Amino acid sequence: MLRLLSRRSAPPPLVTPQINARVSILTDGARYGGRLDDIVDGCLVVAAPDAELVPDRPVLLEWRDAAGVWQLPAEVRQQRRSPFPTTWLLPSGISECISEGQAGDADSALRFTARVVESERITPGTRIPVSTAQLAGDRVAFWTILPLAPGDHVELATRTTGGDTIRAGLVVGAVHTRAGSWLGRVDCDAENPSSPAIARLVEQLLQASAA
Repeated sequence: MLRLLSRRSAPPPLVTPQINARVSILTDGARYGGRLDDIVDGCLVVAAPDAELVPDRPVLLEWRDAAGVWQLPAEVRQQRRSPFPTTWLLPSGISECISEGQAGDADSALRFTARVVESERITPGTRIPVSTAQLAGDRVAFWTILPLAPGDHVELATRTTGGDTIRAGLVVGAVHTRAGSWLGRVDCDAENPSSPAIARLVEQLLQASAA
């Protein structure tokens, strides 16, 4: 009897940063800088002295190399304080090289955080991990791993270079995903197009894109 061989392609190799490479841990709009100290038992050991993260917390690990900007979804496994503070991350998906337009400048002062305000599937108040945001035509777009849907109401916040916080109410208009990618682009309309917060947010995004 002939046995048919599976033609399913092998999963892509897991790309990780080089030992001692500069990395960032992204979670809930915060960014913790550090370096990759070691890889032990499948975990990426990151020396990030400012990170205080509980086990099983989902995060994104971000780094740059000659190919561009990479992001890897992971979960916190443990934190150790000796001989120096380290955070142990277990990859939970594939690493993805994203475009410069999506990632922005790792040293930029413009950071974003968001939360769910109203949704039929997601609890209001849920934090939305945002890797970056930019303008997409007449909409505001941001990238996240949270499965948002059209009609969801969210609040996007950022702190300006002057130290002020902008909080803008948005309504999800469309969600764009790619096969094999865990990262999705969420295109949003303003809840109130005449809101001063929307005008300030657009101004900040335009300044960031021109920098």
